Amino acid sequence: MTGLSAQGITIKRLDEIKSELDSSLQLVFGTELSLDPSSPEAQLNGIIAEQISQLYELAQAVYVGMNPNFSTGNMLDLVSQIRGVDRNEETATVADVTFTGLAGITIVAGSKFTATGLDGITFSLQNDTVIDALGFGYGRVSCNTLGKVIVPALTITGIISPTYGLESVSNPLTGITGNEQETDEIFRIRSNASVALPGTALLDSVYASIANVDEVEQLVVLENDTSTIDVNGVSPKSMLAVVQGGTDEDIAEAIFLKKSLGCGMDGAITVSISDINGLPHDIRFSRPVNIPIFISVEVKELAEWDAAVIENIKQLLYDFATTSQSVAGTTYNGYQMGDDVYASQLYASLLNENTYAINSLFVGIAAIPAGSSVPISFSELATFDIINISVVSVA
Repeated sequence: MTGLSAQGITIKRLDEIKSELDSSLQLVFGTELSLDPSSPEAQLNGIIAEQISQLYELAQAVYVGMNPNFSTGNMLDLVSQIRGVDRNEETATVADVTFTGLAGITIVAGSKFTATGLDGITFSLQNDTVIDALGFGYGRVSCNTLGKVIVPALTITGIISPTYGLESVSNPLTGITGNEQETDEIFRIRSNASVALPGTALLDSVYASIANVDEVEQLVVLENDTSTIDVNGVSPKSMLAVVQGGTDEDIAEAIFLKKSLGCGMDGAITVSISDINGLPHDIRFSRPVNIPIFISVEVKELAEWDAAVIENIKQLLYDFATTSQSVAGTTYNGYQMGDDVYASQLYASLLNENTYAINSLFVGIAAIPAGSSVPISFSELATFDIINISVVSVA
C-alpha cells in the first residue's frame, strides 16, 4: 500500500503511476484505445504522471525531513528547535585598533576601515572612541563580512569614513577570527546529544547539557569510574570535560546542573557555582590545547602556472583544514578536537588543480615540517594559520 501508514511512507514511482493512468483510460474507453507513446492520450498521461510523481517525492522529502538523522538545512533547524537547540550562526571577526590624531576628537561608532590584502572587505567601529590628550584612541572594529576572515596584525590601516583630525588607524594584534555557520553534520551531532538532557546517565547528561550552551562548538566528556588514574589522565571516580566555545560561567552552570553528587572533577579552569542554598561549589573543566600546525608544500609548475597560484594553494589548504568542504564526493568538516593531522588528507584539497603537480607535502609542529602526520590527543585541537603554510614551486 502506498502513502503514509503506521510502517512509514511508501511512494509510487513514475512508471507505476503512468501504468495506472493508462489502465484507467482503457477501463473507461476500452482496450482498443491506442496508448502508443506518440499518441495524445499517452502524452497527456505522461505529463500527469510526472506531476503526481513529484507530489509523492515531496511527501517523502517532508516525511524524511522530520527525522533529525536525515534532515538538512532549514528542516534540520526546525526539527532541532523542537528540542530547544539552535544552529550556531556565523560570527564576525573582531580586532582591537589604535587611532592617532588630534586630542579630543571623536571617531563615531560605525566608521568604516579597510585592511591590506582584504579586497572588498570593510570593518566598522563598534563604539564611539575619543582621542586622548596624548593623541591616541583605542577601540574595536568588527568585520562587515561574517565568517572566517583572517586579519593579520598591522593590516587595518585604511580609513573609509573621513573624520576631521584622525591621522591613522592600525591593529597591533591579529584579529579574533569569526566562525562559519555550523554545518549540518556538526549541528546534527549536537542536536541529537541534546535529547539526553533529561537522562540520568552521567556522561550523556553532562555532554548534552554542555552541548546546549550558546556558542559551544565542540566538546569531549570523559568519565573514570575506576579507583586509579586512567589512560587519559582522569582522576579516580571523576570526570573531565574539554570544551571549545561558550563562556566559562555558562559551561560551569551546565555541568553543575547535571553532575552527580560525589563525582570528582578534573580540569584547568575552576568556576564557583552557588546552589539553591547559596553554598558555593567548585566546577572544573578544561579548554582544548591549541596545537599550531605547519605545512610545507613543494609543487611542480605546469603549463598554466602563474605566481598567484601559490597564494591559492595556501588558501585551499587553510579552507580544507578549517571549514566544511566537499572533496571528490566526501564531506570534510575541518579538524576537530582529537583529530590527528595527516598529510595524505591535505592532498585531497589540491587534487583538482591543473596548474601544478604536487612533489611533496609535509606537516609538523615545527616551522620546517618534515613529517607525514601529527598526533593530536583528545584534549588538543589542531589549529591552522595561512602564515604557517609554506609553498615552494619548481619549474
